[in-house]
Amino acid sequence: MNILFYSTEDGGSTAGGASKAAQRLHNCLLDSGHQSTMVVRYKQSDTPTVVTADAIWPSKGRQVLGLLGKFFAKGVRASYQFNYDRAENIPLSNLLPLPQGAVDIICINWITNLLTTRTIEQIACYYKCPVVWIMMDLEPVTGGCHYSFGCQGYRVQCGKCPQLNSSSHNDLSHHLWCSKQKHLAQLPLSFVAPTSWVHNRIRESSLFSSHRIADIPLSIDDSVFKPRSRQMARELLNIPSRAKVVFFGAWSFDDPRKGILKLYDAWDYVKSHLSVKVAENIVLLSAGRRGGERRGLPFPGVHLGFVRDDLTLALAYQAADIFVNPSLEDAGPMMISEAMMCGVPVVSFDTGGAADVVRPGETGYLANAGDSADLGRGLCRLLESDELEKMGQAAHRLCYSRHSPRVVAEQHAAFYRELMAK
Repeated sequence: MNILFYSTEDGGSTAGGASKAAQRLHNCLLDSGHQSTMVVRYKQSDTPTVVTADAIWPSKGRQVLGLLGKFFAKGVRASYQFNYDRAENIPLSNLLPLPQGAVDIICINWITNLLTTRTIEQIACYYKCPVVWIMMDLEPVTGGCHYSFGCQGYRVQCGKCPQLNSSSHNDLSHHLWCSKQKHLAQLPLSFVAPTSWVHNRIRESSLFSSHRIADIPLSIDDSVFKPRSRQMARELLNIPSRAKVVFFGAWSFDDPRKGILKLYDAWDYVKSHLSVKVAENIVLLSAGRRGGERRGLPFPGVHLGFVRDDLTLALAYQAADIFVNPSLEDAGPMMISEAMMCGVPVVSFDTGGAADVVRPGETGYLANAGDSADLGRGLCRLLESDELEKMGQAAHRLCYSRHSPRVVAEQHAAFYRELMAK
């Protein structure tokens, strides 16, 4: 099977979760014997099967028009990550690395600044084969926002976008919704939902609610993310061997969606409710870009900074007794399943894909979404539990059966063959 894959970037040292997920799927399809070519705008790896869609310098006249367009659009700025449906200066020919007839499936991942709705249509028409969009967030079904923060405009036709601070129904988000309806709604387009949360958002959308959805978890490298000696991991990270270690992380602690401030409130709950004997042995292990936190942590901590490689990230999971996820809105997060693949139980808000794998009392604790006290309650319960080892083993078994590359590749291949047969 010959797969043509599109992702804004591949999974390099500074890549986010979506890019890592794209690279992992690309690799596991290759390892399963399929041909896969990934087209990216920003290439960070040295993988020969990843090619760059080079941009070209426009003529001076087009440069002037582009600057004027940016000047007049200056007031249209989203308050959070937003896809303005632009891929400046990438000609269509640079997005078509394979000849007609050579592609069986077009796979789209996270494509902000790489593809527009118009170029997706053009690529599909050129290759005349099924198109699969792997949903890494909400953007494919919205008028541009990657996460809606409670707005339900994508269930109708967008407009009055809170992230654009707009009171007009006919704003940019509505125009982008209309562009997707015009260029994408009639394509042979199907979706892959990595979590049930994503599946439900597609079914709620006004654009693609009737389209085919396959529920396939993300691929996680089981040669890296697996149980190993906790003692060895702690020695390498200089963490006390007898500590109760709770790990948490985010690409950026300043991202309001990741709920770090909610977690800080949960630590206050833990400090006031946990027994002194347990509390005095807690060490908080963290990773990510720290921002302007207004208060310190109530327990000793080790901060790894921004972790650039999977081996170090896996080491952090393997050193932990518990992983805590305070995300408030998330298509994943992938860190939940990575932690569980390493044999670590998880405490998480009941949002995103947490409910798919965090089974209360078996693999972790699900707290009411946004309820810091309940998140703290879950942390206390696991910190005082004698069943952590057993829960970690159950967590590993469950996520290995869902996320191992071989299983994920087989599910994707079966889905693609079914679409090709139709």
